[in-house]
Amino acid sequence: MGFKVYVDFVVDPQLDRRCVTKETAECIQSRLKHSKSLIYAQSSNAAMSKWMPWELGVVDGNTNKCFIMPVQKEDETINSRQEYLLLYPVIGINTFSELRVYDSEYSNYSRPLAECLR
Repeated sequence: MGFKVYVDFVVDPQLDRRCVTKETAECIQSRLKHSKSLIYAQSSNAAMSKWMPWELGVVDGNTNKCFIMPVQKEDETINSRQEYLLLYPVIGINTFSELRVYDSEYSNYSRPLAECLR
């Protein structure tokens, strides 16, 4: 698809997620401000994250292009999403194994992910 991805612990391994500092926040905020969009990987651990809601807000305020992508293991269930996440479109896989963006979790209408990210 030709997109660049920022993953904090890969690109900035020096950041200590357990020790939040102003410098850490400024580094992540700077990276996010250069992002054109954000895919919020909603896993069973996402609800415990202190950073993810803030990161979502930073990108949403700058681009208004945020998407929720449920990520789970086969035997894992993700409990219902936090209310504020219901405001965002959801990425899913259709019957042709294509990544699509749905307006909501229960919508039948979808668009190709690549089209939404541009």
